[in-house]
Amino acid sequence: MHKYKKAFLVLMVIFLSGIVCPPGILAQNDVVIAKIASLAPKNVGWARNIRKIIMPAIKRVTKGQLRIKWYWGGIKGDDADYLVKMKNKELDGGAFTGYGVAQAIPEMEILELPFMFKNYQEVDYIRDKMMARFDGFAQKRGLKLIMWADQDFDQIYSTKFRMANLNDFKSARVLNWYGPLEYKMFQELGATDIITKSISATTSAIRKGEADTFIAPAVWMVGSQLYTSIKFINPLKVRYSPSAMIINMQSWNKLSPAVQETVIKMRKTVFYDFLLKCRKDNKLALKALDKYGLTVSKMNFMTRKEIENKCKRLWDLRAGKSYSKDLLEELKSHLKDFRASK
Repeated sequence: MHKYKKAFLVLMVIFLSGIVCPPGILAQNDVVIAKIASLAPKNVGWARNIRKIIMPAIKRVTKGQLRIKWYWGGIKGDDADYLVKMKNKELDGGAFTGYGVAQAIPEMEILELPFMFKNYQEVDYIRDKMMARFDGFAQKRGLKLIMWADQDFDQIYSTKFRMANLNDFKSARVLNWYGPLEYKMFQELGATDIITKSISATTSAIRKGEADTFIAPAVWMVGSQLYTSIKFINPLKVRYSPSAMIINMQSWNKLSPAVQETVIKMRKTVFYDFLLKCRKDNKLALKALDKYGLTVSKMNFMTRKEIENKCKRLWDLRAGKSYSKDLLEELKSHLKDFRASK
């Protein structure tokens, strides 16, 4: 009889534990360790700012309940690999490039449309207005969008051509690493020799001469030291590229509601401080390229407008593929309001 009574008490403890601390909700002293991968080199730019700004803040505000184990420099593969590893639970999440963001949350491709944004003020305005929309798109896919950050406004680089007119696009061997949107953009600009590579293969493709022209952020050019192979830069802001920290919703739900709320509040504070520091680094990287001897191309006004108009045709052509027509109209409406207010 004593044995049965003891077993009954054990079952009651287990049952009551489920009520007091349901699955997915942390007790006060529990710790969640999230495994997150990134292509960013550990001691350069984006990664350095995460380590110096975001990680100490997360440790402080979550009181050590959320710990992140980072895999830097592509040691876990690239963006596509991270998504696979997140599905099979090898990783909890990733810090994604613009290409990876659109793979994980296809609706966010709308942010990458060429010549959609003119500056970071517009980007921040849309972030405030539409963050909840992108949160919802992520959640439908079993993901949590922790932070929407910036890759940068990307420029045109070439080892052979000034890229100052449309004939240069027709002559160039263009490297496409950013997915179907970028491929279509190059086609609109008249490129016929387009080579598609994964992001991890871009540096070697340029150095080996497999391609001679591509679009990228300046900070990546400096970090990869690819500027040693490049002769020309067209500083035209072809596109805004987001980056993002994204984790599985399953991993997110291991955190207590209080910790979740604290992390989301960081979007307006610590995460924004991180954005500002990264943007400052991006400006310094662009200036550094001039010191490294790259020739800056000058494009006349008419050519610029022609290139913009060709690229903007993609806005409607891509609607219905990654993002809806309604979402496009919503974004354009917000931008119209913002520009009118200025």
